[in-house]
Amino acid sequence: MLFDGKLGDKNFKSGKWLGFKETFFEGYAYFNQPIRVSKVTFSALIDIGNYIMPPKEVQVWGGNSASDLVLLKTINPQQPDKITPMSLQGFECSFNPKQVRVLKLVGKSVQKLPTWHPGKGDKGWFFVDEVFVN
Repeated sequence: MLFDGKLGDKNFKSGKWLGFKETFFEGYAYFNQPIRVSKVTFSALIDIGNYIMPPKEVQVWGGNSASDLVLLKTINPQQPDKITPMSLQGFECSFNPKQVRVLKLVGKSVQKLPTWHPGKGDKGWFFVDEVFVN
């Protein structure tokens, strides 16, 4: 689902999304041959009224095996300060080119919705449907 080339739609109930709330998103991509990578983009759904927020943090790790991964990039996307219309958004992690055979991808959901949100104090969701590796 994360690498099928099919973007999700604006319906979080469509079955085209992976949603994370109680646990963080953590996935691995394994390649038969080493690849040169300098950017990873997470395609996400933002639907603040339904508690689906931008991720609090996104990490990209890389290496020759799952046991020797190094952190390639961490981003902390800007969080909204009000309810906005539903949207699809890409969260881009760019870094110096690196040869890897394994990527570890992490997306951390908001653990406490802000005081202005109707669900203040509840956990937010992180919805991801596609990951692009360049």
